[in-house]
Amino acid sequence: GAIQAAANTLSIQTPVYGWQSVTNAAATPGSPVETDAVLRLRQSNSVALPSQTVFDGIVAQLAAVSGVTRVQGYENDTNAADANGVPAHNLAFVVEGGAQADIVNALGLKVPPGIPTFGATSAQYTSANGTIKTVNYAVPTETAITVALTLKSSTGWSTAIESVIAQAIVDYILALPIGKNVSYTELFIPAYSALSQYPGTYTITSMTVNAGTADVAIAYNAAPTATLAGVTFTVS
Repeated sequence: GAIQAAANTLSIQTPVYGWQSVTNAAATPGSPVETDAVLRLRQSNSVALPSQTVFDGIVAQLAAVSGVTRVQGYENDTNAADANGVPAHNLAFVVEGGAQADIVNALGLKVPPGIPTFGATSAQYTSANGTIKTVNYAVPTETAITVALTLKSSTGWSTAIESVIAQAIVDYILALPIGKNVSYTELFIPAYSALSQYPGTYTITSMTVNAGTADVAIAYNAAPTATLAGVTFTVS
């Protein structure tokens, strides 16, 4: 797991005859079996599956499709197209990941008869009794997020901490919902999260997100993405 063990910090906890001392090199932390963000998403999906609201149930069904990483649904129950361009009385679903056939099958099973769906991806669904209907959904475009941090290091700092900070930032961004703006101020939370493992080792003196200090707007049918290479550091 993601467990820290600095050099020469391990000790014998259970006495064993003949053992007098123990030394260890600095350990390389592993990866958590499941991040907190992924666990929360999976838990919310499992709770929503048996929901009484049809719309929430459809979103949960899509989220349960193998390979799907993020889902966002929009319901336009008005008599005119909404601000996102979703037509009147339509459901729109933006689905990241998963096979098209599985997504179409999930929509075909869960969307009530007579309710149209909106999206650039279109396919035919055939029910068990042979009825054919067209279902539509959208595959999100990607909005790349880059983060540049300037840090002031303190006692105990090492370059290994950079990878911990970068991973926390990337995990945070990839867990954001489709269509949600990336908050500049909220990104300080994962950026400072490494202090729980390495207390007092650094202070953030400045941060830019996509070369700016403002929130990054994300379209309703787009997903924020990030990579470790997109998180850079200047340390003094």
